[in-house]
Amino acid sequence: MISVSNDNGFVITILDKSVNINNADILRDDIKKTVSASSAKEIAIDLVNVDFLDSSAIAMLVKLVQSLAGSKKKMSIINVAPIIRNTIKTLNLTKFLNIM
Repeated sequence: MISVSNDNGFVITILDKSVNINNADILRDDIKKTVSASSAKEIAIDLVNVDFLDSSAIAMLVKLVQSLAGSKKKMSIINVAPIIRNTIKTLNLTKFLNIM
């Protein structure tokens, strides 16, 4: 599940504690629908509630960045838990996934 806020920019908060093969595709579809309905050019994905991402979740984030590139929208990821940040660094995706 996601929550959307426009208070400090366009922020999509993932409410699930774990993003994995069971919910990654559903979250991606929800986020894509939400982003396509918005005119915002910069989108922040807030992982404040997330403490686990599996490989399908990381692939979901990469696919989101790729799909937004065609629409000239930029995505950043905020409030990333240290363990998730380390995993993304280990996979050498920090240049591709804009982590704030």
